Amino acid sequence: MRLFQPAGSHKGKPAWRYKAGGELWHVYPTRLGVLVGEERRIEEKKALFFCLDGQTGREIWRQTPGIDSWWVGIEAVHKDTIFFHGFATPELPQHRGVIAVDLRTGNTLWEDPQLEFIAAADDALIGARSTSTGRTVMELDRQTGATLGELRLEDLRAKRTSFASGIEVEGEVDIPVPLEDLVADDPGIGDAAKNQYEHDEIVGPVEAVEHGRYLIFDYHERSGGEAASGPSYANVIKIVEKTSGTLVYSDTTGTGLRGVAPELFFVQHDMLYYIKERRTLIAVRLASSSAL
Repeated sequence: MRLFQPAGSHKGKPAWRYKAGGELWHVYPTRLGVLVGEERRIEEKKALFFCLDGQTGREIWRQTPGIDSWWVGIEAVHKDTIFFHGFATPELPQHRGVIAVDLRTGNTLWEDPQLEFIAAADDALIGARSTSTGRTVMELDRQTGATLGELRLEDLRAKRTSFASGIEVEGEVDIPVPLEDLVADDPGIGDAAKNQYEHDEIVGPVEAVEHGRYLIFDYHERSGGEAASGPSYANVIKIVEKTSGTLVYSDTTGTGLRGVAPELFFVQHDMLYYIKERRTLIAVRLASSSAL
């Protein structure tokens, strides 16, 4: 089945949309093929976290872990576990506290309000606690929180090669890079992209992902006149066929922007994901080369 319309059209439709009640701050891909997202409702001072099926957009779970519904964030996703963190105090950015949550169900596995996250390694979590005699580094079972033993500096060095911090995907995700980096390897890619926008209106870098026969890229352009508060910009994302330069999909992801900052989009398992107007997560299915 072919997703996109005939050549010359840019009316390809998203596979699904997920609309948040607040602002979408982060969306992370995982090795399980599900997406983990963070929504912030600023006026309510409330953070919500959700997990979606990456192919259908179906919401698997939605919750705020722990007691504080605002001072909480995602520390890392490792295998089938999400580690959330709290803060030492609302005034300090130092992370403190770990809440381990099952990625598949959203159920809390264990929590330790005094533990400081260092990294995940294999089936363990490496963390530290402050004691009356100093700082103790230890290894804990990833799914139960049980202490497996204390670690010395040489132990940490030996385990460092297996550390996983942040979001673990292992090369299954295409993250945008500056278009110039791709052009350096294949000059034709630049022609496919640059025919799709007015060069004089572009502000800041063009970022792109090369996926199969497609080039996906986004850029900022000036929108309207300059107001008293400063210039206004729009962010646009497009998909073109690399060889023909045919535009097959286009969307404006942000309007009335007062600054130029990279907008996150990524590709996983032939699905393009991006956030529109900070409120809606959109997925576009990319037709595989064998289907074209």
